[in-house]
This record gives sequence, C-alpha cells and structure tokens, in this order.
Amino acid sequence: MSITQAFSEEQDKFDHHFTEINKLITHEEWTAGQYFNIGPYDFQRSGFKQGKKINKKPISTKNKYCYSFDIHNNIIVIKHGLSINNQYNYEFIYYDSSRITSLLYASNKTLINIKIRNIVDNKVQTLDLKGVRGSKHEEYFYNDNLLTRIRVDQWNNDQQGTSFNVLFSYNGEEVNKIKNIFDNGYEEVKYDIEK
Repeated sequence: MSITQAFSEEQDKFDHHFTEINKLITHEEWTAGQYFNIGPYDFQRSGFKQGKKINKKPISTKNKYCYSFDIHNNIIVIKHGLSINNQYNYEFIYYDSSRITSLLYASNKTLINIKIRNIVDNKVQTLDLKGVRGSKHEEYFYNDNLLTRIRVDQWNNDQQGTSFNVLFSYNGEEVNKIKNIFDNGYEEVKYDIEK
C-alpha cells in the first residue's frame, strides 16, 4: 500500500487509534516544550531546543507535551497542547522491526499527516510523509553511528517542490549545529547549540 493510500484510509480512524493505543499505555511524562524525538533530531531540525520535564499535568496545557509510553518504553502517543486549554493534537505511533509509522491528528480528529520511517540496523534510513499540504521523502546518511546528512525532497499538492540537504555538525557525539542547504545555494541554520 502506498503512503497516499494509507493517508486516505486513515482519515476517519482517530477514535479507533485513540481507543486501541490507550489500552497499551503504562505511563506518561509531561514536558514544557518538545523533549523526546521519534526520528533523529526531529525537534532540533525545526529550530527548537529540548524542553523541560514537569512533574504532573500542568494547569495550562498550551505548548505542553504529554508523552505516553508502552510496556517496552516506546513512545506511543504524543499530545501537544494547543492555545485552548485541554485541547490537543494527537500523534499515534506504531513500531515494528523495520518501520515506525506515526499518524498526526488535529484536535478535531482530522488527519494532518502520516509518516513512515524505514529502519535498518536500528537507524532510520528513509522517511515518507503524506499530509494535507503535500508530501516529503527523506533519505538518511550516516558515518558509523553519527547522522551526517539528510536529503529532503518535498512537494506541495500542486506538485511544486523543493529539495535540500540537512547537514549535521558534532562536538564529539553531541550535535551542535544543523544547517539546511538548498539546491539553489541558500543556507539556513536551523539549530545551533551556542545560540
């Protein structure tokens, strides 16, 4: 099944995923800001630094995250608090030996996107995304265990696209800079640990 077919089939399945995955939750952790990544450096690639853990569900849930875990300590649900208190976008995450599939739904139960990460030797090799606004394909490159580059090709629904490379710089094994370099030569620093 193609990712486009999967996106179409998952449109009205929020309630099913919510019910089934909630049976598997063993514990949850609340954070102010994003704290855990599903794919390598997901939130850093968007320009965010790691948030902070908080002890319990906050009074205001705006920009707070609730990560729910299964018995194997895998994150299986991420709730992202919206500007209206106790309203969330939900990301449901499924794992098997060769892929991680995540489904992001808006608070009104509308599917925003589906992501399929293909895994080899415990490393993400590719990511395919189909969403309301378009599609994306990513290919991951490693030097030993360090992610060095991601090739990104993305298209809007009119098939107008852009391509770029995401480059990673490290201090030892800790990433200290992430930069997007577009095919037209434009460069954009997305994450810099020193700033």
